[in-house]
Amino acid sequence: MDKVKMMDIEDNMLGNLKSADFEGFIKLGMEFSDAVIVAGENKKLEGLFKKIKEKKVENFDNDENSTESYYNFYNELMG
Repeated sequence: MDKVKMMDIEDNMLGNLKSADFEGFIKLGMEFSDAVIVAGENKKLEGLFKKIKEKKVENFDNDENSTESYYNFYNELMG
């Protein structure tokens, strides 16, 4: 955990990393993000995405319009 401590990051902000697994890493990212993009199926993480109440969760399929979909989504976040 000492490797990720920098500047004004406090120990309580890194609680999700104590699990030392991929799920904890994803939880940390979701906690400090403005929105979450689900870009594929992952049964293991599906439950995490369903638990997010205060974040916008957007599902994108990799298709010919994916670049435009991401662009529009980020523009929406920027206001």
